[in-house]
Amino acid sequence: MENKENAISRKRRFSLYWIVPIIATIVTISLIWSNTFNKGELIKLYTDEASGIESGKTLVKFRSVTVGTVENISLSEDFKKTVIYARIKPDFTELLNSDSVFWIVKPRINSTNISGLDTILSGSYITLHKGSSEELSKEFTCLDETPYGFDEQGIIIRLENASERIINPGTAINYDGFKIGVIVNSDYDMDKKHTVYTAKILKKFASLVSDQSVFWVDSGLDMNLGANGLQFSVPSIDNFISGSIDVKQFNSKKGNPLKDNAEYTLYKNQRAAKFANLIDSDSKYVLMLDDSSPLAEGSQVMFRGVKIGEVVKLPWFDNKADLFDLNNKIPALLIMDESGAYDRTQQLFNSLLSKNRLCARLDSMSILSSSSVVNLMIGPKIKCRSSIKKFRDLSVIPIIASTDFKESINNFSKKLNEVEIDKLSANLNKTVEDFDETLKSVRKITESINRNDSVSHLTNTLSSYDSHSELYKSLINMADKLNKTLDELNPTVKKVGQKSNSLVFSSDSKDIEPSVSGK
Repeated sequence: MENKENAISRKRRFSLYWIVPIIATIVTISLIWSNTFNKGELIKLYTDEASGIESGKTLVKFRSVTVGTVENISLSEDFKKTVIYARIKPDFTELLNSDSVFWIVKPRINSTNISGLDTILSGSYITLHKGSSEELSKEFTCLDETPYGFDEQGIIIRLENASERIINPGTAINYDGFKIGVIVNSDYDMDKKHTVYTAKILKKFASLVSDQSVFWVDSGLDMNLGANGLQFSVPSIDNFISGSIDVKQFNSKKGNPLKDNAEYTLYKNQRAAKFANLIDSDSKYVLMLDDSSPLAEGSQVMFRGVKIGEVVKLPWFDNKADLFDLNNKIPALLIMDESGAYDRTQQLFNSLLSKNRLCARLDSMSILSSSSVVNLMIGPKIKCRSSIKKFRDLSVIPIIASTDFKESINNFSKKLNEVEIDKLSANLNKTVEDFDETLKSVRKITESINRNDSVSHLTNTLSSYDSHSELYKSLINMADKLNKTLDELNPTVKKVGQKSNSLVFSSDSKDIEPSVSGK
């Protein structure tokens, strides 16, 4: 009985030999699970080409954190696209929103920036921007270049290009020189035959843009030759090299807030944008010119020395063919500044026009510039009348004649052209010849007078040294007196030579001889 119990006890004891197989089984199951059932999501990325992408090496990153690896690269069934198969780690499958964006990061140098330098040593990689959609997806389009504007919230708008310049993605959109947005991408509209840009205005600056705002291409360097001379301004290096897009509102209308997918026109320069923004203004007037050469689009309109507007369109014909009718004057459209203290210009100017007291005078801007400015002034009634009161339903400001420095120069030039140069040249040559003969005669007379005077002066000088002259006699008397004086001094000189103290002691006294005492 006891032997049976011991046998049962030995059978129920756990053998240590089973540990190794059990561990191996667990490891195998975990490997199968991790490599088959829990190895992450396999996604497809469609791109135009896969330059720099390698199977098993290229990483997929989100905010510089590795979230997956490229497993395979193939071609689409129609051979038009490259298909990249990437495995996303299980912990990061929530990044695969249907509107997430993937793009390839590699070294790029263009006119707007330099990017991807960190991939020179590590190699290219794929990065993504997480979308906001609640739906997940396994197929995405992988962009060849870095998209712009995904890192900040903003409002997407469309800019229809009316200029000839091509704008690159990444170009800044500035408001008074401050960046408030960026060009995201571009496309060509086959129906409208022009380029359409997708732009993003940052949400915190959206209040600066309304439906009354206008956009234009800023070339960078701004030069202006005005009354104060040549003025120019140079923006930042980025804007100078690649240019930028500026946005502003010139009219005084209250605009509606910016909305998503709003469409705007991108004008070629500020002048075109300003004209489009002010064309519906109420403060518009017309000048009727005989010749448009003194004025140009952009010429300033001045009132009492202050700029209050400018010429925005010249010529401003309703029908361009009217330009070739010589009986028609050339209209110039003026638009007054609506901001600040000039919002009541229409009321003031209309009142002056009704009283025939508002006139326009074309004055030269400066000596260096050939263009003119429009000076509005209050003048007498007789000078402020015009045969044309209205043009295209706008009031016409009469023009009065002006005489400025440039006109004076022109008048002088006309008078100079009327002078007969040949006759004037002949008379001038004859006058020069006569003057030359006169100079020769004067020279001869002068030389003759100079010679006669010199001979006479020399004769007088020599005659003063003649034996009968007073000077000669004075010299002879002086010589005689000098000889007598020398004769009288001769004995004294001899005596002093014999005895040096003769001038102090008498020369007749004898010298005392010493004697010896006691003899």
